[in-house]
Amino acid sequence: MTIPNPPPDAVVWPVELQKNDWFRRQGTAGPSDDTVGDFASLKQFRTDVTNLQEFLIRAYQYVIARFDIDAFRIDTLRYLKNRLPLLFGNSIREFALSIGKKNFFTFGEVFVPNAEQEIASFIGRTTTDGTDMVGVDAALDFPLYFKLKPV
Repeated sequence: MTIPNPPPDAVVWPVELQKNDWFRRQGTAGPSDDTVGDFASLKQFRTDVTNLQEFLIRAYQYVIARFDIDAFRIDTLRYLKNRLPLLFGNSIREFALSIGKKNFFTFGEVFVPNAEQEIASFIGRTTTDGTDMVGVDAALDFPLYFKLKPV
């Protein structure tokens, strides 16, 4: 459904993201899978949708080229579905290399205690999916955070 002459705060911008099927639209995450659902007022993308993955990668490639960005922090890696952390890490690295950025850095967050194996599934050549794709370069060490906090 298209809203004629919507006010700027009534729709998602840019216009390319105004696709209902690119959002989960199901409310907050449930107890069975805490990676599927919204964060309060932040609506979750359906990162399992290939067209959305391609759009997001192109958008971030544009940002790198337009604003001379040298690194990205990817929030909540474990919420990204359909191998997007691997695809994003690989695509961004290759694009950065193609425009002369040899040391572009990507790192992400996996905020779960005792998640060493889960973190390894997203990072570099240690990814556990059995392909030659290289994921993001690093992750914040939240298992260490949970251990150091009591100390």
